[in-house]
Amino acid sequence: MNIEVITSFNSEYYQNIGRACVSSWLEHWPKNMILTCYVEDCRLESHVRLCQIPFSELGSSYQAFQKRDIHSQEKKFAKKAYSIIHAMCNSTADWIIWLDSDVITLQNITADILDYLTPDGKVSSCLGVWYDFDKTGNFGRYYVPESGIFSLNLKHSLFPSVQAAYQKCYNEYAWEGLRRKLDNDALGAALLPHRQYVNDMCQGLAKPYKTPLPHTKLGPYLQHYKAKHSKVDVDINFAQWSTQVALVQ
Repeated sequence: MNIEVITSFNSEYYQNIGRACVSSWLEHWPKNMILTCYVEDCRLESHVRLCQIPFSELGSSYQAFQKRDIHSQEKKFAKKAYSIIHAMCNSTADWIIWLDSDVITLQNITADILDYLTPDGKVSSCLGVWYDFDKTGNFGRYYVPESGIFSLNLKHSLFPSVQAAYQKCYNEYAWEGLRRKLDNDALGAALLPHRQYVNDMCQGLAKPYKTPLPHTKLGPYLQHYKAKHSKVDVDINFAQWSTQVALVQ
């Protein structure tokens, strides 16, 4: 099975924490795997296990979205979303695994963990999170996966439906009924009709965590620095990884 891992960052974010994501990925993920990095206004040193795609290749729909008169947070997270959309449309892999660039790999990713992320018969693995209120306090029931890491089965018969629903949120700015206009809301809307074919990695947890990763089977392997404090303040020892990849000036 062919698996492609993807992430995205700009120069500032790479210097801040993205380099720890990339270096720890090179150190701990299987040596026959490739990490595709969607890069904005920067370029990494060449590496046999890294593929780089500039944001200029994200297409006209991405450019049109960024020109909208909308909240800056929507534009920020659309960078992630359109990287995912590009992979949906262009990857030749069987599965894609999305990894936020502030996710650090702590130990070697085993075949068992890869199987957990890419299970037979499923269209996706995700960290399912539910909310009972929208951002204005109105009651509702919203499926909003924590999307720091998730996977999509590009060969599954339901994938075209998932892809179309995800892209519709962004390309048509169609957010009716969603909690927010962000990428994990789009992911939840795309997966919700097919939940019986989704490997919800939060299933069986003792309580409904909003930040569930540490409590799942992935917890010992991955750490997500998603806190609101500056990533500059995160104490990361970059020297611990033998593989360091620098930005090209």
